[in-house]
Amino acid sequence: MAGVSRGTVDRVLNNRGRVDLATKANILQIADELGYKKNMVARNLALNQEWTIHIIIPQHQEDHFWTMVYDGISATDGMLQQFNLSLHFFQFNLHSVEDYLEKLEQACTAPSDFVLIAPVFTQETLSFLKTLPKDRARFLAINSEFGENSEMIYVGQDSFKAGQIAGNLFHNSIPSIQKQILCLTLGHDSSNAIHIQRKMEGLQAFDREYKAGFDLIPVTIEAFRNEADLKASCQAIEAQHPSVEGIFFTNSRAKPFIDASGYFKSRSKAPKVIGFDLVRENINLLKDGLIDYLLDEQPYAQGKLGMSMIFDHLIYGKALQSTRYLPINIVIRENIDDYLSLNALLQD
Repeated sequence: MAGVSRGTVDRVLNNRGRVDLATKANILQIADELGYKKNMVARNLALNQEWTIHIIIPQHQEDHFWTMVYDGISATDGMLQQFNLSLHFFQFNLHSVEDYLEKLEQACTAPSDFVLIAPVFTQETLSFLKTLPKDRARFLAINSEFGENSEMIYVGQDSFKAGQIAGNLFHNSIPSIQKQILCLTLGHDSSNAIHIQRKMEGLQAFDREYKAGFDLIPVTIEAFRNEADLKASCQAIEAQHPSVEGIFFTNSRAKPFIDASGYFKSRSKAPKVIGFDLVRENINLLKDGLIDYLLDEQPYAQGKLGMSMIFDHLIYGKALQSTRYLPINIVIRENIDDYLSLNALLQD
């Protein structure tokens, strides 16, 4: 119909080799009229195409949040193997920027077709990416938004919205006109973690918009794994801020502080507490009444959806959405068991 050879048609439809622009336009028009759609799966199988995906996440054995991410990624393994996609994990010590950079360099130096990354150290990640060639593998980030870096695909929570949700919960559960709220990060400096910064910005935005009367006190405790240091930090915080009415944990690590803090000696006077994620310790604290609200960022879904998007892109040629936010679910003591049952059913 186009008056050209099969070889020319093949080059146009598979976008390889040089073809006169007028001829190319004619072939594409005829293909469109005939309803032609490239069968990417058949093409990849015919070519016996193999794909390599590098996964850069924290060591999941040491943190239940990252265990759930790992399980979500691993849930796609059977599907990936059928289409010659192989996963290579580069797991790092969550508390060591040096180990993170070492694993990042290993993953980016070795050949790959895509990289899924948890960029927990923002500045180091940005600096490293600038050293990579432009033809590097594409990146998909989970859990930590990447600011203005539009080249990074993102799957996870909207951290700004998470902060707004926390603001709404505090505003409606603390009757005081002025509300002193401790914003606690247990881990490395929150100024080097975009997702934590965005949570704080969302909380501040809610306060401004609704004149909620928040007195926000940001505190980072890096030495939380040392019991003596954590106890000393708790005592110093309590002495300086004896009238705290709310505690906002910016990550899933609520238990070490709650266990060491004097704020919870009297249940009737304990502050309202908002934490993140359904790690085992937080579930128990919620059921015991020591956490009032858990905001679930769905780590399992982040891992699984991130891998599914990469799969669809490599195998089916689907365009990648630059940002894919997951809903943030509010979990309380009254709905926790039903919520966990539904999650288990969906993950089975």
